[in-house]
Amino acid sequence: MKYLLFTLVFITTYNLNAKFKDSIINLSFISGIYIYEFNNDVTSLNNQNGGFRFSSIRYYDNYCLGLKLQKNITRRKQIAISAIYSKAETEFLRYTNLSANDGTFTKLKLKGLVLNTMIQYQALKIIKINYGFSHYFNFENRFNNEEIAKEVSWYNEAGKSKMKKYSIALCAGFEVKIYKKISFELNTMIGLNDLIGLKIKNEPDKYFVQQKIRYTGLTLNYKL
Repeated sequence: MKYLLFTLVFITTYNLNAKFKDSIINLSFISGIYIYEFNNDVTSLNNQNGGFRFSSIRYYDNYCLGLKLQKNITRRKQIAISAIYSKAETEFLRYTNLSANDGTFTKLKLKGLVLNTMIQYQALKIIKINYGFSHYFNFENRFNNEEIAKEVSWYNEAGKSKMKKYSIALCAGFEVKIYKKISFELNTMIGLNDLIGLKIKNEPDKYFVQQKIRYTGLTLNYKL
């Protein structure tokens, strides 16, 4: 599936580039990975029922594909807008005792669209500094272990995910030119709004822990 998506995005990029080749707008094809985590651990009252925390990133299950438009606004500044489809898996640990190192691991699968709107400042000949905003639109979020998802109150009474579909984040990073038309880009995003409130099952409602999303994009960009 990912290879078919890669091919479709590349063909679309090639066709769009024919329209932009005589303009002052630069078009790039993006591929790489986006990794996600939440900002707070979830613990129970006096830790008697354990907790739930971020464990690790499953890099080999992550990929992203997208397009990027860049337009000069001053001699050193560009406005950059990128739209990126992202598929990712993040591993969490549900621990049931006072040790936060032992328990059951579960994977959260995420699919969504990342829309970055940034200013790029040409700090050096091959280095641009990025700053701006990122918008994350979630299409799918599900755990491979439904019981753990229920234990941390991921679902509402109707059995549907309580995670919101949109997050806005501050974005900062850099882009480095590697060779001719190829560059490496790293951006880190810190979510500003709460996406979901989690708590251990049967705990009082006051123990809901609000979660903001944090994510990082590592991509290779090919300028067309």
